[in-house]
Amino acid sequence: MKTTKIKNPTNKICPLPWHHFYMQNTGTIKLCCAATTGKQPIVDKENNTVTQFLKNNRNHPKVVQARREWLDGYIPEDCHMCVERDGFKRVDGWNEVLLEHGGLERPETEIVDYPARYLDYRIDATCQAFCIMCVPAESSRWKSVIRNNPQIKPWMPDDSSHIKGIKIDHQWLYDIDKVIMLTVAGGEPFISDRNYDFLYDNIHKIKRLRFITNLNDVHENIFNFIEQNKKKIRVTISCDGLYDTYNFVRAGLDWKKLEKNYKRLKTILPSTSILVNFVSMSHNKHQHQQIVDYFAPSEVIIEDVENAPWVDDPEFLEHWYRVNPKAKELSKRHDV
Repeated sequence: MKTTKIKNPTNKICPLPWHHFYMQNTGTIKLCCAATTGKQPIVDKENNTVTQFLKNNRNHPKVVQARREWLDGYIPEDCHMCVERDGFKRVDGWNEVLLEHGGLERPETEIVDYPARYLDYRIDATCQAFCIMCVPAESSRWKSVIRNNPQIKPWMPDDSSHIKGIKIDHQWLYDIDKVIMLTVAGGEPFISDRNYDFLYDNIHKIKRLRFITNLNDVHENIFNFIEQNKKKIRVTISCDGLYDTYNFVRAGLDWKKLEKNYKRLKTILPSTSILVNFVSMSHNKHQHQQIVDYFAPSEVIIEDVENAPWVDDPEFLEHWYRVNPKAKELSKRHDV
């Protein structure tokens, strides 16, 4: 279906199509994490690893089209949601990070001959949580819950909607000369003592490294790594509530663990290197101001839940309470 082109009301251009790829743990690749057309990601069946893809697809037709539309004064379809939601705040931010501070090439041509130097990298779906708004394709724990409680499956998106793509590998990081920004997430990246040799071996060429984590289970090696490289590292904490509200929304996790690890993280990183993502829904919206106050002066980004209509479905919640009795008790005590 042909979409209506949206004219760019400014002269600003997002640099991400020139310097970035977003890689999901299923192996699908998008222009960025906010790209709207996620069910039609960038696909190249001839390349079966991230390294091969990056080598052969810097000028993939989908990427070239997005560049061309930005250069012609339009907002690409993949970028509509981001611009509609945040105006050009994120565009300004990426221009600052990648061009002004990172020194990368400015968007001028639709064909490029330089490597992508900002990768957003989801390693796999291994996760100890089955958050109420999450899905099995992004959490191994949710997949297990669905397998043992098939009555919940009708509410969950079909795994087949997540196109199986290329294999996540790390050779590209050994091959490239420098990376301006690398984001590492999971599932949950800190869930255990993962083999992070690819980071340990290449941290010298990474200007900024960001982890996205629920901060519940952090191995000592990770704290040591953060301490040793604290000038380069940023941590984004996924936290959708405080105290019992957190335990309700993020089933399988424990607020006390997050609080303990957060207090330690604050002794290592400055507040400007810690960011908090809060997914807002009916169960936690009463805590908007509380969570801002709790994590101050670190920034808290509050965004409405998307593509999870089941979170307010009474029938789903009855099944949810059966597989998660703790949530039922929490809902009675704290109106979450």
